[in-house]
Amino acid sequence: MQTNNNHIESFSISSNLFPCVFVGMYGTRLSPSDYEESMSECYADDEHPFSYFTVDRDKWELEIIDRACDFIDEHVVPILKKYGLDSIQVETIHSPKYYNFENDCMYFTVYMAEEWRTKMHEWLSKFRQEQKFSDYIHEHYHDHDGFWSFMPQNFDEIEAFGDEQRCIGAYLTLCLLNEDAIDLQDEFMNETADWLYENSSACSDKNVLDEYVGEVDGMKYQELYNNDYRVDELYHNLYEKQGRVWRGCDWLNSKVDNSITIYSKNEAMSMIFWAVQNGLTVSDLYELAA
Repeated sequence: MQTNNNHIESFSISSNLFPCVFVGMYGTRLSPSDYEESMSECYADDEHPFSYFTVDRDKWELEIIDRACDFIDEHVVPILKKYGLDSIQVETIHSPKYYNFENDCMYFTVYMAEEWRTKMHEWLSKFRQEQKFSDYIHEHYHDHDGFWSFMPQNFDEIEAFGDEQRCIGAYLTLCLLNEDAIDLQDEFMNETADWLYENSSACSDKNVLDEYVGEVDGMKYQELYNNDYRVDELYHNLYEKQGRVWRGCDWLNSKVDNSITIYSKNEAMSMIFWAVQNGLTVSDLYELAA
Protein backbone atom coordinates (compact mmCIF):
# COMPACT_ATOMS: atom_id res chain seq x y z
CA MET A 1 0.00 0.00 0.00
CA GLN A 2 1.16 3.53 -0.78
CA THR A 3 -0.16 6.99 0.09
CA ASN A 4 0.45 9.99 -2.15
CA ASN A 5 0.58 13.65 -1.20
CA ASN A 6 -3.16 13.99 -1.65
CA HIS A 7 -3.72 11.30 0.99
CA ILE A 8 -5.05 8.87 -1.61
CA GLU A 9 -4.12 5.28 -0.79
CA SER A 10 -3.03 2.96 -3.58
CA PHE A 11 -2.79 -0.81 -3.82
CA SER A 12 -1.03 -2.91 -6.45
CA ILE A 13 -3.25 -5.88 -7.23
CA SER A 14 -4.17 -8.15 -10.12
CA SER A 15 -7.30 -9.15 -11.97
CA ASN A 16 -7.14 -12.46 -10.08
CA LEU A 17 -7.91 -10.54 -6.89
CA PHE A 18 -10.24 -8.01 -8.49
CA PRO A 19 -11.84 -9.55 -11.61
CA CYS A 20 -13.02 -6.41 -13.35
CA VAL A 21 -11.45 -7.58 -16.64
CA PHE A 22 -10.35 -10.96 -17.96
CA VAL A 23 -7.21 -11.15 -20.11
CA GLY A 24 -6.53 -14.90 -20.18
CA MET A 25 -5.07 -15.76 -23.59
CA TYR A 26 -4.90 -19.53 -23.19
CA GLY A 27 -7.90 -21.40 -24.55
CA THR A 28 -10.07 -18.27 -24.85
CA ARG A 29 -11.22 -15.89 -27.57
CA LEU A 30 -8.20 -13.73 -26.74
CA SER A 31 -5.80 -16.48 -27.81
CA PRO A 32 -3.36 -15.17 -30.46
CA SER A 33 -2.73 -18.69 -31.74
CA ASP A 34 -6.47 -19.28 -32.23
CA TYR A 35 -6.61 -15.98 -34.10
CA GLU A 36 -3.72 -17.07 -36.32
CA GLU A 37 -5.43 -20.35 -37.13
CA SER A 38 -8.80 -18.74 -37.79
CA MET A 39 -7.40 -16.02 -40.04
CA SER A 40 -5.15 -18.48 -41.87
CA GLU A 41 -8.06 -20.79 -42.63
CA CYS A 42 -10.15 -17.85 -43.85
CA TYR A 43 -7.35 -16.44 -46.00
CA ALA A 44 -6.06 -19.64 -47.52
CA ASP A 45 -7.81 -20.05 -50.85
CA ASP A 46 -6.95 -20.51 -54.51
CA GLU A 47 -5.63 -16.97 -54.69
CA HIS A 48 -3.48 -17.29 -51.55
CA PRO A 49 -2.84 -21.04 -51.20
CA PHE A 50 0.50 -20.66 -49.44
CA SER A 51 -0.41 -17.73 -47.21
CA TYR A 52 -0.90 -17.78 -43.46
CA PHE A 53 -1.08 -15.31 -40.58
CA THR A 54 1.15 -14.72 -37.57
CA VAL A 55 0.60 -12.54 -34.51
CA ASP A 56 3.18 -10.37 -32.81
CA ARG A 57 2.30 -11.31 -29.22
CA ASP A 58 3.87 -8.17 -27.73
CA LYS A 59 1.73 -5.92 -29.93
CA TRP A 60 -1.30 -8.13 -29.26
CA GLU A 61 -0.85 -7.70 -25.50
CA LEU A 62 -0.40 -3.94 -25.84
CA GLU A 63 -3.69 -3.74 -27.73
CA ILE A 64 -5.42 -5.69 -24.97
CA ILE A 65 -3.89 -3.35 -22.39
CA ASP A 66 -5.10 -0.28 -24.31
CA ARG A 67 -8.59 -1.75 -24.48
CA ALA A 68 -8.49 -2.52 -20.75
CA CYS A 69 -7.54 1.08 -19.93
CA ASP A 70 -10.54 2.41 -21.85
CA PHE A 71 -12.91 -0.24 -20.56
CA ILE A 72 -11.98 0.27 -16.91
CA ASP A 73 -12.24 4.06 -17.18
CA GLU A 74 -15.63 3.83 -18.87
CA HIS A 75 -17.31 0.89 -17.15
CA VAL A 76 -15.56 0.09 -13.85
CA VAL A 77 -14.39 3.30 -12.19
CA PRO A 78 -17.67 5.26 -12.60
CA ILE A 79 -19.83 2.65 -10.87
CA LEU A 80 -17.37 2.18 -8.00
CA LYS A 81 -16.82 5.85 -7.16
CA LYS A 82 -19.44 5.76 -4.41
CA TYR A 83 -17.56 2.89 -2.74
CA GLY A 84 -14.40 4.95 -2.34
CA LEU A 85 -12.56 4.11 -5.55
CA ASP A 86 -10.79 7.08 -7.12
CA SER A 87 -9.10 5.59 -10.21
CA ILE A 88 -7.33 2.56 -11.63
CA GLN A 89 -4.02 2.55 -13.45
CA VAL A 90 -3.43 -0.43 -15.71
CA GLU A 91 0.17 -1.68 -15.55
CA THR A 92 0.84 -4.82 -17.57
CA ILE A 93 -0.21 -8.39 -18.36
CA HIS A 94 1.44 -11.22 -16.50
CA SER A 95 1.71 -14.58 -18.25
CA PRO A 96 2.56 -17.74 -16.30
CA LYS A 97 5.50 -19.85 -17.39
CA TYR A 98 3.16 -22.81 -17.70
CA TYR A 99 -0.62 -22.80 -18.09
CA ASN A 100 -1.17 -25.86 -15.90
CA PHE A 101 -2.89 -24.03 -13.04
CA GLU A 102 -3.44 -20.41 -14.09
CA ASN A 103 -4.09 -18.15 -17.04
CA ASP A 104 -2.81 -14.67 -17.87
CA CYS A 105 -3.82 -11.87 -15.52
CA MET A 106 -3.60 -8.09 -15.51
CA TYR A 107 -1.64 -6.08 -12.97
CA PHE A 108 -2.95 -2.66 -12.04
CA THR A 109 -2.92 -0.11 -9.23
CA VAL A 110 -6.16 0.97 -7.59
CA TYR A 111 -6.28 4.42 -6.03
CA MET A 112 -8.75 4.92 -3.19
CA ALA A 113 -10.17 8.34 -2.34
CA GLU A 114 -10.05 9.97 1.09
CA GLU A 115 -12.21 8.37 3.80
CA TRP A 116 -12.70 5.29 1.65
CA ARG A 117 -12.23 3.06 4.68
CA THR A 118 -15.28 4.60 6.31
CA LYS A 119 -17.24 3.87 3.15
CA MET A 120 -15.91 0.32 3.07
CA HIS A 121 -17.16 -0.40 6.60
CA GLU A 122 -20.54 1.14 5.79
CA TRP A 123 -20.98 -0.93 2.66
CA LEU A 124 -19.73 -4.16 4.21
CA SER A 125 -22.30 -3.76 7.00
CA LYS A 126 -24.98 -3.72 4.28
CA PHE A 127 -23.45 -6.63 2.38
CA ARG A 128 -23.61 -8.74 5.55
CA GLN A 129 -27.38 -8.56 5.40
CA GLU A 130 -27.74 -10.18 1.97
CA GLN A 131 -27.13 -13.85 1.40
CA LYS A 132 -25.70 -13.44 -2.11
CA PHE A 133 -22.55 -11.84 -0.70
CA SER A 134 -21.98 -14.63 1.83
CA ASP A 135 -22.62 -17.16 -0.92
CA TYR A 136 -20.07 -15.47 -3.15
CA ILE A 137 -17.41 -15.50 -0.42
CA HIS A 138 -18.08 -19.16 0.30
CA GLU A 139 -18.01 -20.17 -3.36
CA HIS A 140 -14.98 -18.17 -4.47
CA TYR A 141 -12.84 -17.59 -1.36
CA HIS A 142 -13.08 -20.89 0.52
CA ASP A 143 -10.94 -23.97 -0.06
CA HIS A 144 -12.45 -26.77 -2.11
CA ASP A 145 -11.21 -29.80 -4.01
CA GLY A 146 -8.29 -28.76 -6.18
CA PHE A 147 -8.28 -25.19 -4.89
CA TRP A 148 -6.42 -23.71 -1.91
CA SER A 149 -7.62 -20.20 -1.18
CA PHE A 150 -5.56 -17.36 0.26
CA MET A 151 -8.47 -14.92 0.19
CA PRO A 152 -10.28 -13.60 3.28
CA GLN A 153 -12.80 -16.16 4.41
CA ASN A 154 -15.49 -13.84 5.79
CA PHE A 155 -16.55 -10.23 6.30
CA ASP A 156 -14.57 -9.89 9.53
CA GLU A 157 -11.33 -10.78 7.75
CA ILE A 158 -12.05 -8.30 4.97
CA GLU A 159 -12.70 -5.49 7.45
CA ALA A 160 -9.67 -6.38 9.55
CA PHE A 161 -7.62 -5.67 6.41
CA GLY A 162 -4.75 -7.90 7.46
CA ASP A 163 -3.70 -8.83 3.92
CA GLU A 164 -4.22 -5.48 2.20
CA GLN A 165 -4.02 -6.64 -1.40
CA ARG A 166 -6.46 -9.51 -1.02
CA CYS A 167 -8.82 -7.55 1.21
CA ILE A 168 -9.08 -4.57 -1.13
CA GLY A 169 -9.60 -7.00 -4.00
CA ALA A 170 -12.36 -8.79 -2.10
CA TYR A 171 -14.06 -5.53 -1.11
CA LEU A 172 -14.08 -4.10 -4.64
CA THR A 173 -15.28 -7.42 -6.02
CA LEU A 174 -18.25 -7.42 -3.63
CA CYS A 175 -18.96 -3.87 -4.78
CA LEU A 176 -19.13 -5.14 -8.37
CA LEU A 177 -21.49 -7.86 -7.19
CA ASN A 178 -23.68 -5.22 -5.53
CA GLU A 179 -23.86 -3.35 -8.83
CA ASP A 180 -24.75 -6.53 -10.76
CA ALA A 181 -21.48 -5.98 -12.61
CA ILE A 182 -19.63 -9.14 -11.64
CA ASP A 183 -19.77 -10.24 -15.29
CA LEU A 184 -17.91 -7.18 -16.54
CA GLN A 185 -14.85 -9.35 -17.06
CA ASP A 186 -16.72 -11.50 -19.59
CA GLU A 187 -18.08 -8.41 -21.30
CA PHE A 188 -14.55 -7.06 -21.60
CA MET A 189 -13.18 -10.30 -23.02
CA ASN A 190 -15.90 -10.57 -25.67
CA GLU A 191 -15.75 -6.92 -26.68
CA THR A 192 -11.97 -7.02 -26.87
CA ALA A 193 -11.92 -10.25 -28.87
CA ASP A 194 -14.40 -8.77 -31.35
CA TRP A 195 -12.25 -5.65 -31.64
CA LEU A 196 -9.04 -7.61 -32.15
CA TYR A 197 -10.54 -9.74 -34.90
CA GLU A 198 -11.65 -6.64 -36.76
CA ASN A 199 -8.93 -4.10 -35.98
CA SER A 200 -5.73 -5.68 -34.67
CA SER A 201 -2.52 -4.47 -36.28
CA ALA A 202 -0.51 -7.18 -34.51
CA CYS A 203 -1.27 -9.69 -37.24
CA SER A 204 0.54 -9.97 -40.57
CA ASP A 205 0.19 -12.36 -43.48
CA LYS A 206 3.12 -14.39 -44.75
CA ASN A 207 3.73 -16.69 -47.67
CA VAL A 208 5.35 -20.06 -47.03
CA LEU A 209 7.20 -20.12 -50.30
CA ASP A 210 8.36 -16.51 -50.19
CA GLU A 211 9.67 -16.89 -46.66
CA TYR A 212 11.33 -20.30 -46.77
CA VAL A 213 12.07 -21.11 -50.39
CA GLY A 214 14.29 -18.25 -51.49
CA GLU A 215 15.58 -18.90 -55.00
CA VAL A 216 13.26 -21.87 -55.57
CA ASP A 217 10.56 -20.68 -57.99
CA GLY A 218 7.76 -20.11 -55.52
CA MET A 219 5.53 -18.18 -57.90
CA LYS A 220 5.61 -21.04 -60.40
CA TYR A 221 4.57 -23.40 -57.62
CA GLN A 222 1.66 -21.15 -56.78
CA GLU A 223 0.64 -21.02 -60.45
CA LEU A 224 0.92 -24.79 -60.60
CA TYR A 225 -1.21 -25.29 -57.50
CA ASN A 226 -3.90 -22.97 -58.83
CA ASN A 227 -4.20 -24.98 -62.06
CA ASP A 228 -6.30 -27.98 -61.09
CA TYR A 229 -5.60 -29.89 -64.30
CA ARG A 230 -1.82 -29.37 -64.26
CA VAL A 231 -1.29 -30.13 -60.59
CA ASP A 232 -3.54 -33.21 -60.76
CA GLU A 233 -1.75 -34.55 -63.83
CA LEU A 234 1.69 -33.92 -62.31
CA TYR A 235 0.65 -35.48 -59.01
CA HIS A 236 -0.55 -38.71 -60.61
CA ASN A 237 2.40 -38.99 -63.01
CA LEU A 238 4.88 -38.39 -60.21
CA TYR A 239 3.08 -40.88 -57.98
CA GLU A 240 3.18 -43.50 -60.74
CA LYS A 241 6.91 -42.99 -61.37
CA GLN A 242 8.25 -42.32 -57.87
CA GLY A 243 5.58 -43.50 -55.45
CA ARG A 244 4.26 -41.29 -52.66
CA VAL A 245 7.72 -39.97 -51.80
CA TRP A 246 6.21 -37.00 -49.96
CA ARG A 247 4.50 -39.19 -47.36
CA GLY A 248 5.66 -38.26 -43.87
CA CYS A 249 7.09 -34.95 -45.03
CA ASP A 250 7.50 -32.92 -41.83
CA TRP A 251 8.87 -29.79 -43.47
CA LEU A 252 5.64 -27.92 -42.84
CA ASN A 253 5.52 -28.65 -39.13
CA SER A 254 9.21 -27.88 -38.61
CA LYS A 255 9.34 -24.69 -40.63
CA VAL A 256 6.11 -22.78 -40.18
CA ASP A 257 3.51 -22.06 -37.56
CA ASN A 258 1.11 -24.81 -36.54
CA SER A 259 -1.78 -22.63 -37.67
CA ILE A 260 -1.40 -23.95 -41.22
CA THR A 261 -0.82 -27.63 -40.53
CA ILE A 262 -4.21 -28.08 -42.19
CA TYR A 263 -2.26 -27.90 -45.46
CA SER A 264 -0.46 -31.14 -44.66
CA LYS A 265 -3.77 -32.95 -45.24
CA ASN A 266 -3.80 -31.73 -48.83
CA GLU A 267 -1.94 -34.23 -51.05
CA ALA A 268 -1.02 -31.74 -53.77
CA MET A 269 0.25 -29.30 -51.15
CA SER A 270 2.24 -32.07 -49.46
CA MET A 271 3.86 -32.91 -52.79
CA ILE A 272 4.86 -29.27 -53.25
CA PHE A 273 6.21 -28.98 -49.70
CA TRP A 274 8.27 -32.13 -50.27
CA ALA A 275 9.66 -30.67 -53.46
CA VAL A 276 10.53 -27.40 -51.76
CA GLN A 277 12.18 -29.26 -48.88
CA ASN A 278 14.43 -31.00 -51.37
CA GLY A 279 15.19 -27.87 -53.39
CA LEU A 280 13.31 -29.03 -56.47
CA THR A 281 11.82 -26.63 -58.98
CA VAL A 282 8.61 -27.17 -60.92
CA SER A 283 10.71 -28.20 -63.92
CA ASP A 284 12.51 -30.77 -61.76
CA LEU A 285 9.17 -32.29 -60.79
CA TYR A 286 8.13 -32.63 -64.41
CA GLU A 287 11.41 -34.37 -65.22
CA LEU A 288 10.91 -36.80 -62.32
CA ALA A 289 7.36 -37.48 -63.51
CA ALA A 290 8.30 -37.94 -67.19
